[in-house]
Amino acid sequence: STLFPYTTLFRSPYSCQAGYELGHVLDAQDRCAEAYAAFRAAKDIQRSEAAVFEPMWRARLRHLQAEEHVPTVEQFRHWADEPPAALRRHALLVGCPRSGTTLLERMVGSHPDVASSSESAIWHSEVWMPLLRERSELSGMRAVLASLTPQQLQAGRERYWRSIVHTVQGEPGERLLLDKNPSIFPVLAGAVRLFPQARVLVALRDPRDVVWSCFTQHLYGDRKSVV
Repeated sequence: STLFPYTTLFRSPYSCQAGYELGHVLDAQDRCAEAYAAFRAAKDIQRSEAAVFEPMWRARLRHLQAEEHVPTVEQFRHWADEPPAALRRHALLVGCPRSGTTLLERMVGSHPDVASSSESAIWHSEVWMPLLRERSELSGMRAVLASLTPQQLQAGRERYWRSIVHTVQGEPGERLLLDKNPSIFPVLAGAVRLFPQARVLVALRDPRDVVWSCFTQHLYGDRKSVV
C-alpha cells in the first residue's frame, strides 16, 4: 500500500518495473482493482514512447490483414508441390507472444533428437529483410513471394541454414531443428514459401489470456504491449 504512490511519483524505468511487480503482488492477493491500477500506472510511464509508435503499428496491422497481402490457397498448394533443393528435418514453432511457445519449446526441445533454436534474429536479418530489399519495388507479401526466383529462394535457404546452426546447442547433425520464434508468425507465409516441407507448430491460447498476460508483463522496450 505504500509502494504504489512512488511508482506514480517517480516516472522512471525503475518505478515502471516496480509498478508491474506491485501489480502481480496485488493480483496474487485477489486485490484486482488495485492490481489493475498498478499495471495502468506502469503503462502510463511507457506511454510517451508508445505514442509515436502507435500509428505505425496500427498501419502495419491493417497491412497484414489486407486480403491482397496474404497468398492464396492455390499458391500455397503450388509451392508445397515444388521439390525441395535439400530436404532437412525442420520445424517452426510460432504463435502470439505469451501464448506458451517457451513452454512448448522446452518440452519438445528436451527430446534428444531435437536441436532447438530460441527466438534468434536469423530469419529476419539473414532471410526475410534481404528478400524484401531485393523486391523493394513490390507491395504486399503475396506479390513478393510470387516474384521470387528459384535462385533467390535457394540463396535465402542457404543463408538461413548457415547461420541458424550457430544458435543451437551442439552440432545439429541429423536432429530435427526446431526454430521457436513468435516473431515469424506475422510473416509465416514467407517461411512456408522458403521451407514448404517444414512442420509448423502454432501455440494456441485463449486470446483473452494472451492480452492480459501481455498487459501485465514488463516487456522492456516492447511498445506494442503499451499500445
